[in-house]
This record gives sequence, C-alpha cells and structure tokens, in this order.
Amino acid sequence: MASDTTIMPDDRWRYWVARGDYRQQMTAELASGWMIDGNQYTMRRFFAAAVAAGCEVEYLPVLGIADLELADDAVISSGALGRYPQLAPKAILPRESPLMTFSEGVVAGELGVAETGSVLVVENELSDRLVSMMSEHLTVLLAADVIEDRLDAATAWLSAARPVPTYVVLLTGPSRTADIERSLTIGVQGPSTTRVIIVEEEP
Repeated sequence: MASDTTIMPDDRWRYWVARGDYRQQMTAELASGWMIDGNQYTMRRFFAAAVAAGCEVEYLPVLGIADLELADDAVISSGALGRYPQLAPKAILPRESPLMTFSEGVVAGELGVAETGSVLVVENELSDRLVSMMSEHLTVLLAADVIEDRLDAATAWLSAARPVPTYVVLLTGPSRTADIERSLTIGVQGPSTTRVIIVEEEP
C-alpha cells in the first residue's frame, strides 16, 4: 500500500479497470489516502468524516457508472441522469412511480465538504426532491473534483448560484432524529442509509 505522500499516476486507474477489480481496490486506496488527483488530505478527510457520519463511501471511475449496482426498482433523479447519462438504461424517473416512497434513490451531489463529510444536493424539481427525501436507501454520486475542504465552500457556492436553486439540502449521513425522549432514531425523516460514490472523471 502506498504512503500518504504518494500521488497515483494518471493511468493507474486503467490498470485496475483492465484487471476488473478497480472498484474494490480504488475504494480501499481511497480510504488510505492514495488518490488520482494528489489531493490526499482533502479526499481522506472527506472519506473519514462521511464514514463517521454513517455513510458508506465508495470510489468509482466514471467508466464504471454504467455497471453501477442498483436495486431493480431504484429511482434516478433527472439531475443525476443529466450528469451521468450512462445510467439511462437503468432509469426509472420519480414522476413515473405511483409511490411516494422508494426503496432506493439516486441523486447527484454538487459539492462535497471534507470538514463534515457532507454533500450539497441541489434539486429544482419537486419530483427530484422526493428522491432525496423519500428513499429508504439513498445513493449520491459525487464528482471527485468538487470536494472542498471547508464548509464555507458550500456557503460560497450557494451565494454564487444563479438562478437561485429551488430545493437545497446538505446531506450528512442518513436521516437521524432524537426529538422523542432524546432517543436517536435513524431513517424517520429521510433515508435510513446513505451511500456516497466518489466518481473520478477520465483523465
């Protein structure tokens, strides 16, 4: 395993794709801080904070999006589909579902925050909003190059966004509440599990 100061060569991911086990290997190396873009500190900090918040965190080169494992009835937001058209063969749009709850939903993140392990999700359609709020299990696709170190970056992004987004949520792990007798409960007001998949664009 490489040290924290090692910068992965740009063609390293091609080696793992050729071997067919890139997803497991790169996820493990993400946890150790060995990253394609050399920004080990921020990526490792995000990974650790997101896991501490209760997320599952995985790494996936964009080449592997078409093979992403999803539930057969997974609902994909139009925002995620627009950003990753490779998902089109799997696409069930939320407006096509007769249900107000979904077993699995897929959304795209606009920004990752390493400080808190959070993902900024912006949705302009109510149907897309339902995916992030009404899915039992939520999968968030987050581009590796939009992970920032500090929470201030999310504030700056929102301040500069034009047009002003309709629906915005800063996701930090699965839904949790302790409103009733200070007893922590998971999944009452949103997803019970959250999986963040860090997507690395082709170099």
